[in-house]
Amino acid sequence: MSSLEGLDLPALGIPTEAQYIARYCELTGRKSVDHLNFYKAYTVWRLAAIYQGIIKRVQDGTAASADAPRTTDIVEQFAERAWQYAMQD
Repeated sequence: MSSLEGLDLPALGIPTEAQYIARYCELTGRKSVDHLNFYKAYTVWRLAAIYQGIIKRVQDGTAASADAPRTTDIVEQFAERAWQYAMQD
């Protein structure tokens, strides 16, 4: 589901999740991010809702892109991932 999956992140200059969180904490003066899986679940659930809206616009003929998703498969994948994160927290 990740567009970055399988890529060599260090070679692309993209930080790992741990590096990203460490930098975020450094910049915000936090020691850690509590309940990280809650935030992941919220973010992925929000993406599911956004994609559901795109699919509805495809059905209505008002989608802005010809490459817009046409099936709910991606929505279901996002919702399942959100649920997995929610159950971990």
